[in-house]
Amino acid sequence: MTSPQALLDELVLQVPMIGAVVGDFEGETVVAALGEQQLSASVLASANSHIPQQMSLSMSPAMFLLRLAGAESSALLHQLREIHASQDGGAVRNVEWNYCQLRYVFALMPEDYWILVVQPSSTPAGALRWRLRSLAPRMADSLGL
Repeated sequence: MTSPQALLDELVLQVPMIGAVVGDFEGETVVAALGEQQLSASVLASANSHIPQQMSLSMSPAMFLLRLAGAESSALLHQLREIHASQDGGAVRNVEWNYCQLRYVFALMPEDYWILVVQPSSTPAGALRWRLRSLAPRMADSLGL
């Protein structure tokens, strides 16, 4: 069986993106990988203004922000799933939004696990959506979900 990190690394090589992260129901990062696209200077400057100055990062600012975006979104994703299910809406499989020139695309997996991919809003997202649809079940199997 392919490891979760290997599956994510493969996705990062196939689709233009800033990065991808797999997280659990508590918002904790399981695996993460950075892509070749970079955060714009304005987005990075804005994001860096929210990192406490006395905090020293043990990872790149891009990796920190990617992991933070996933962690902060985890509770919202859980609530979206519950609301949708309570209204007999079936399973929510994907969630996507744009914010500050970035596209956040989530593929939801069993047990409130998720895959988040971040890419510039200007990047076409068709290939990403297609690849996430096929990756999510493989990732869930690899994680034993």
